[in-house]
Amino acid sequence: MNEWDKIIGQENAKAVLQSAAANDHTSHAYILDGETGSGKKSLAGLFAKTLQCEEGGTVPCGKCTSCIQAESRNHPDIIYVTGQKEGTIGVDDVRDRVVNDAWIRPYSGRYKIYIVDQADTMTVQAQNALLKTLEEPPAYVVLMLLTNNALKLLPTIVSRSMTVRLHALDDKAVYNYLKKELGLNSERAEVITALSRGNIGRARALSENEEFWRLKEEALRLVKNAQSLPVADLLLAVKDLKEKKEDIEEFFNMLTLWYRDALMVKTTGDRERISFREETAAVCETAGKKSYEQLNRLILRIEDTRKKLRENVSFDIVMELLLLEIKGQENKLQ
Repeated sequence: MNEWDKIIGQENAKAVLQSAAANDHTSHAYILDGETGSGKKSLAGLFAKTLQCEEGGTVPCGKCTSCIQAESRNHPDIIYVTGQKEGTIGVDDVRDRVVNDAWIRPYSGRYKIYIVDQADTMTVQAQNALLKTLEEPPAYVVLMLLTNNALKLLPTIVSRSMTVRLHALDDKAVYNYLKKELGLNSERAEVITALSRGNIGRARALSENEEFWRLKEEALRLVKNAQSLPVADLLLAVKDLKEKKEDIEEFFNMLTLWYRDALMVKTTGDRERISFREETAAVCETAGKKSYEQLNRLILRIEDTRKKLRENVSFDIVMELLLLEIKGQENKLQ
């Protein structure tokens, strides 16, 4: 299996980049646009490695000096550009790492390749500085702009670049990757597939996060037993969750998935597509006890709670209200 085949999915993106390498019709600038975890960094790095390979062709040999340097990210003509300040790439970053450097010929490779991660965080001034290189680029320069949202780039940059879009993978591809490549059991693979939403990077990260599995158990304990748990126990659960605030998004995702499973069962009667397969009986019990309106309201309440926490509303208050609604006793603090 060659290195391109090891990248899961993204067949259109791979075809575009491999074709450019094969026909020596490389654009001076590419925008790889897709959400975090979609594979932008892997594709950009592999494309750069392919272009610089001493053997040429559409697949890097992996053995030449250039390939070895690229693999270890020590290639002198593959430059990774990030901002000095977290969350933004300023004009000085672009001038120092790209604009001023681009006029120095490659040290050893055919090209000088700049991989700009989170390029959509470039300030307007930084983007305008980059335009100088894009308007009259040296023949050997290739810019790779990695974005989560290409709409944040100036139209003048987009018009001078080739945009390659990365898309969500289908669930089957993610599930097979988790089962065959990472060795997960069916139960874990099904849950992660449902939560990753076609994002292979997110799926990999969840599979390696043990705290995620502890949160899963806590989420399922609450949704299965909320009606029988004393209010005092729910309030204790809020305190425990507060200590795991950095992972609270995953907690919300699991609650949402549970109620969507229940809503699917209630609407269609289909039990085969339940994500929490080992909890089929409990999901069906939830579907039987809750009305359509209650299930929809709970899903909306989870999203509203997520939004309020992002707006820095009191964690204790919004989480207490959420768990009390799950219990069916909102506004009945004891």
